[in-house]
Amino acid sequence: MLHPGDKPGADDVPPTPAAPAPDAPWRALRLTWGDGSVQVLISDPRVAGALRSYYGAALAEDPGSPADAVVRLVHGPVPLDAVFEEAGWAAGAVHESPGGRHVLDRDSGVLADLRPGDATVRGDLQRHLARAVAVLNSVYAEAMRRRGYLLFHGAAVARAGRAVLILGPSRVGKSSTVLRLLDRGYQFLADDNLLARPAGDGIRVVGFPRWPRVFPDTLLRQPRLATLLEPAERAALVASSGAPVWREKRAIDLVTVYGPECRVTEATLAAVMRLDWRSGGGATVVRRRGRIAALAHAACFDPCLGTLDLSRPALRRPPRLLRGLYRIPRAARYMRLLAPVPLLSVTGSIDHDTLDSTIESLLPTS
Repeated sequence: MLHPGDKPGADDVPPTPAAPAPDAPWRALRLTWGDGSVQVLISDPRVAGALRSYYGAALAEDPGSPADAVVRLVHGPVPLDAVFEEAGWAAGAVHESPGGRHVLDRDSGVLADLRPGDATVRGDLQRHLARAVAVLNSVYAEAMRRRGYLLFHGAAVARAGRAVLILGPSRVGKSSTVLRLLDRGYQFLADDNLLARPAGDGIRVVGFPRWPRVFPDTLLRQPRLATLLEPAERAALVASSGAPVWREKRAIDLVTVYGPECRVTEATLAAVMRLDWRSGGGATVVRRRGRIAALAHAACFDPCLGTLDLSRPALRRPPRLLRGLYRIPRAARYMRLLAPVPLLSVTGSIDHDTLDSTIESLLPTS
């Protein structure tokens, strides 16, 4: 039997999916977000309570009707009887099996058995609840894709039922822009991934059932969110002149700061904006781009959700050039979807006032 960190032997065999014991007091809950739902079976009451606190009203008692997918959360020891290979390009060690995939998080020892529409997560879930949340979100995304939604890597804010999708490379300021706009009366929709599909004569966009995850130095730049930092953390960040002190992001419960109205589940897409700005980049310019310019957003189309994403190979990632070529035909679907809404790009230097006035014009109060 393998344990986290052990080297596999030649006689190791794939693990079998976890199944509820006949007499186990499993808690049956239902995660509902947008028009997607996941049945969640939980073996441990503390894990169930922590998840209900995290998801709020989105995670309720299971009504017994069919769901899009099922996830079992088993708090306890993890029997490992398989050869796991390090993915290399993403977190997690992987064992591919017929019809599914097993992903082992070495740091936490949590094991996920993934199959289309079905997943089982085992390990110390009281200490490592984030691993369960990651699997739930991945399964939710898979279910929404089956419903015809396209997945974007981007952030979004909403007002009066309409939203602006903000695209751009990592660390360009998508999440910090969304968090800053909450102080101006906008609502949080997404900070990392967003789902979209046609709906009537518009485009319906749905966020993920998760709280934003940001670096602590991002909190320092938002006066109201800075209150979430411990005094020692704040002092360390100030002493470092705002440079990142911790590498890991942390989840932020926005309701504790802004109240329950600060977040929406879905909205109608009003515009797409790409941030290409940078410090010292010259005059800030906002341009409306043509439909073909959607190809510039190809890296934000159909993003891979790591080793938990069954739509991607986990162990043999194609070279960067081939990944770019792979995105081009898929980008055509995204271009058709985005055709009814304006596409804008923001270049030059970072200028929040210009960005605010642009978004104000796209999402007027009345």
